[in-house]
Amino acid sequence: MLPVTYGVPQGRILFLIYIIYLPTVIKHSRLAQYTDNGVLYCNSSNPADLESALNDDLLAIANWLNDNKLTLNVDKTKSMLIGSDFR
Repeated sequence: MLPVTYGVPQGRILFLIYIIYLPTVIKHSRLAQYTDNGVLYCNSSNPADLESALNDDLLAIANWLNDNKLTLNVDKTKSMLIGSDFR
């Protein structure tokens, strides 16, 4: 039998990879997960700080996915900014 050195993880293995290891690369945001789906939450009163924090975490996620031979489904990736102006 030949060893499998790479491929697409399925089922329980995929679940464990995402649940256990992906959150370790996120430094500025919170991550809500369900199997291979996730939502990053970040808050700040300064838009520049918010942008920087999210970009840092998204880059870390992209690097982690690349290192683990996984891909992000860009067609299903969305962003939403929710805010209010309390002047």
